[in-house]
Amino acid sequence: MSQLPKLRSDRAPLFSTAITHLQQLQVFPSSTIAQFYAQARWQYPKVQTYLQMLDYLRLLTLEYLQMQQTMQPISA
Repeated sequence: MSQLPKLRSDRAPLFSTAITHLQQLQVFPSSTIAQFYAQARWQYPKVQTYLQMLDYLRLLTLEYLQMQQTMQPISA
């Protein structure tokens, strides 16, 4: 049976900062990238897949950090 890593209370501000950053992060921060994404669908399908996976990884990381933040600190 594996144990979850201990969550130290001094990491709480780091989790909050990372969560806020990931929530505000935009995959398409400029209209140029958004236009390229829409137009490249047929010419560059791997680029589209890469950008989708990048956003998915952002969401997974966000979910993981939120779960870690809600865990109660474990005293040593």
